[in-house]
Amino acid sequence: MDLPKNARVAVVDNVPGEVADLLSVLAKEGVSTLFYKGPSAFPAVPLTGIRLLFLDLELAGLENANEKTKASTAAANLKKLIGPDNGPLMVVLWTNHAEVAELAKQYMLQAVKLPLFVMPIDKADCMDGKSFVAEKIKSRIAKMLTQPAADCVGLYVDWENAVFNGTVQLAARLSSVADDNGEKWHEIMSRAFHKLYKAECDKNNLVGAKEQFLCACHLYNEGLVSNVNNSLSKMQLGVSEGFKFKEEKLSDEIENALRTRLNAFLFYDRISHAFVAPGDVFAMRGGEGADANLLKAILRDFGANCELLDSISQSENIKLCKVIVTPLCDVAQNKKLTVPNVCKFDRYAWAVLACGDMRSSFKNPKTDYAYNELKGFEYDGVVYDLLIDLYAIGTEVVDIESMDWLFTLKPAILADVQSKAANQLNRIGICAVK
Repeated sequence: MDLPKNARVAVVDNVPGEVADLLSVLAKEGVSTLFYKGPSAFPAVPLTGIRLLFLDLELAGLENANEKTKASTAAANLKKLIGPDNGPLMVVLWTNHAEVAELAKQYMLQAVKLPLFVMPIDKADCMDGKSFVAEKIKSRIAKMLTQPAADCVGLYVDWENAVFNGTVQLAARLSSVADDNGEKWHEIMSRAFHKLYKAECDKNNLVGAKEQFLCACHLYNEGLVSNVNNSLSKMQLGVSEGFKFKEEKLSDEIENALRTRLNAFLFYDRISHAFVAPGDVFAMRGGEGADANLLKAILRDFGANCELLDSISQSENIKLCKVIVTPLCDVAQNKKLTVPNVCKFDRYAWAVLACGDMRSSFKNPKTDYAYNELKGFEYDGVVYDLLIDLYAIGTEVVDIESMDWLFTLKPAILADVQSKAANQLNRIGICAVK
């Protein structure tokens, strides 16, 4: 396994001289390292994206402490240094006492809700007398990191390295469109980003530099996937001999949780924004009057028991939603349905979000205009189904103040929704598109 690139390794040790060789080894491997003498030097905001942490169990003041104190202090330092959104983490503990390392591991698993792989390494095994030896350090770490228990953590490191390499290659490729590498380079690249922006937005004249840059990056980023895939194809994965992905099923409880969380990963994003975007899913507030009648009509079309419509529509496990289906190209090219000098309309579809006992209320939704693919995904710890009514696409100036934004459908899902909606309407919004 290759070591993490781009400052994704941290070292905590109160004797800098002792780890100088370790830092040198990492530097020779092209790895940037964050070094801290102790908790007083930790950043004010915990780190994220750290994949490998070297942690000394005997920091200043702990030399004569008992095993429990050393282990609990290590866990407290880990929680203070590494944020809850860090992701999988390998922790190398400098110790030759397996029992202390095991105790520290248990404390760490209680202190942080992160996938952890904790490895004890004796400093003496990495030294020749009083000095660290580069090859011994590399050999010891490599042996620990290719154990089966660390395989999937290693795959994360491999993927992140491929992304890092891919972005470096893409940046170098784009920067080379300017022949001049001196003072003219800035002017040429500024013009290049403007061309990318105009190619993406056509007649949509954005004023702010940030908005223009975001649009330019839509085209720029299209090259990233191929660069990352190219980088991955050239890498030798650092996994144990004979590694293969697990095919055997786990318990029903774990399998169900895995399925719903993977669906959440595939179906939607929760990156909030202050504007209406294609794929946004909003929950309606209230539920009285016209909205209540509309919900009942949709429920009936989706196969709900007509005798139970009142109780179903009033359930806390049912939400009436709007899904924004305005094509992204129309937004980018300023082709929203428009009343001149008044406003621009978005297109939306009605939907029903169901959880708990209400998930079984829709036995036979009419497949010709019910989008029924978004089933069994987790949202805030609850499993939901989202059924979208494609029978009629509405148009309005969306008032986000009167609704609650939930999430935004992934582009591939939105494209599928729009394609099936087009079967009902020939082409979404073809009339009066400016």
